[in-house]
Amino acid sequence: QINLYSIAEFRRNEGLVSQLGIPGSWVPLTMLCVGEAGDAPDFITKKRPKPPVKDVVFDEFWGIRHTPLA
Repeated sequence: QINLYSIAEFRRNEGLVSQLGIPGSWVPLTMLCVGEAGDAPDFITKKRPKPPVKDVVFDEFWGIRHTPLA
């Protein structure tokens, strides 16, 4: 079985372009990662505590706490 994972947003295009040797005149829009299925790594199969939503959801910039509308 083949696994496919897509990445559709790049915050730092210049780093991606230089690391992958993409010509500077091109703008990457998405990347497809393809590989063979294997055993799931521990970070997927083991339960982990999740931080409260208020600690990971921000408005506009990192660190500006989200204020719910309702």
